[in-house]
Amino acid sequence: MSSVEQINSAAKQITLGISIICIIFGTIGLLLNLIIFTRRSFQANSCCIYFLAATCINLFVVFIIVPFRILVGVFNIDPTSNNEPLCKIQIYLFSVTRALAIWFIALACMDRYFCSSSNIKLRTLNSVKFARRIICTCTALLIIVYIHNLIYFKIGLVSDQLGHLVPSCIPTRGIYAIFTPFWNLVWYALLPSFLMFIFGILTINNIRRSHHRVISQNQLSQNRINNQLLKMLLIQVITILLTIIPFIACRLQLSLTLNNIKSQYEIARDNLFLQTATVISLISHSISFYLFTLTGPIFRQELIRIIAIWLPLLIPKNKGQHHACMITNVQNRRIHPIQ
Repeated sequence: MSSVEQINSAAKQITLGISIICIIFGTIGLLLNLIIFTRRSFQANSCCIYFLAATCINLFVVFIIVPFRILVGVFNIDPTSNNEPLCKIQIYLFSVTRALAIWFIALACMDRYFCSSSNIKLRTLNSVKFARRIICTCTALLIIVYIHNLIYFKIGLVSDQLGHLVPSCIPTRGIYAIFTPFWNLVWYALLPSFLMFIFGILTINNIRRSHHRVISQNQLSQNRINNQLLKMLLIQVITILLTIIPFIACRLQLSLTLNNIKSQYEIARDNLFLQTATVISLISHSISFYLFTLTGPIFRQELIRIIAIWLPLLIPKNKGQHHACMITNVQNRRIHPIQ
């Protein structure tokens, strides 16, 4: 086996392995996220509204985008390569949804900044009503931002891993082919990452200042909840940044060498880097449940309540009687909405 074939084989194995992990763990985790964040106790908190919105988008990523990546990257099957309208829709839809998942987390960072601010006007923006409005506004904005994909993408011939010319969905050659990778990087990676970083720093600064203020017992309890939500958010932000940096670096490198004449080995090498960076960037769309479980006591408590309610339904009655006391205790607990 030649070095080019070895590189191509490695790219396929990496894509398949990571993608399957994303599908399995993502399906379980995101469905549990959906159940937990739609419960009444979480619907009263604006930060959880952003988490719920991101979960819905991530379900699309795991169920649609990841399997599509397997078809293209592993089996060399591109359902859109011979249908230009489908090609345009696929590029557009995938670009918008992946960006939305990142932007909703950036908006959650902004929400935590509003929540921790000493400015009364800013704190009024920490509300479920405002969260729903800004989610709709952000969605409309990104729909417009990526609208050019529907116009300038088309079916064209490109070199595959073996150097053969094959039809593929590509941007129109020329200035647009240089413009679109940078545009996508700005809106998918750089701008939301920058906002996450800025609002994260500002929120931490607000929390440090709040330690010098005298607060009531009720406010102290609420601050503990807010701090838990902040930890859940920050660990997800760190994960997003760590998984997206390789994708940013790879895309920039490919954009800067777009017009270079490359050997078959260089094409295979670039494909390996791109495939690896792409599937790594998909990891952050799949593991939020596990990050929330590790860092959020309130999230774990709600998960335990759900398990306690569901467990008797999944086992025979004669084996479930010893769980009755536990279930009664859980159901008798008063669940306070998270403000």
